Amino acid sequence: MIAYELMIGDWVRCRTDKKPFKVEQIDGIEEQVYGDDGFFVDIAELEPIPITEDFLEKNEYQRMEYTDPWNGKIHVQYMLEIGNMDSVIYVPDSHCLFAKHMMGGRYEIDNVKSVHEMQHALRIGEFNHININL
Repeated sequence: MIAYELMIGDWVRCRTDKKPFKVEQIDGIEEQVYGDDGFFVDIAELEPIPITEDFLEKNEYQRMEYTDPWNGKIHVQYMLEIGNMDSVIYVPDSHCLFAKHMMGGRYEIDNVKSVHEMQHALRIGEFNHININL
């Protein structure tokens, strides 16, 4: 990984022990990242945490299947409802995240393959309040 890929609050993991690591401070000059417990590691030793079905289910995304009317293929997507009007949908096949905000805003972000990329996408849509459970 490189420094500009990260933001404060991102979840990543160490390559060696695969232990999750929450970014609390980024030192772009020394190329180190600090965690909330004072632990620090070289950025080169970090890797993304992939988005898995287990991760989505732990974070209360509901699995939904639908059949494509054009080709009959079954697709899987995960939806997280937030309050009465807000929702986030993640489609694992295409690594696409769709979000709908109660004020009418909608957006789609492609190529979301890791937890920290999902966090970035959710921040863009002002879904900062969603907790991440690893």
